[in-house]
Amino acid sequence: MYALRWIFLIILIYVIVSMFILAFTQGLGFLSQIVTLSIGGFFGFFMGYFGWMFAHQLMKWISGRE
Repeated sequence: MYALRWIFLIILIYVIVSMFILAFTQGLGFLSQIVTLSIGGFFGFFMGYFGWMFAHQLMKWISGRE
């Protein structure tokens, strides 16, 4: 568990440093891409989750189990 904290810290540092490097080299245009992809991923995840829940409930209704 202690090693996992170090891995998360290294990933966090990598993300922060890479965002600063991108901001200095390409300007702040990449932030709009990050926000757009984050929103798309958020909705995609929940659409998949709710679809799975609906299919699971539908299978329970079809099989007659409660």
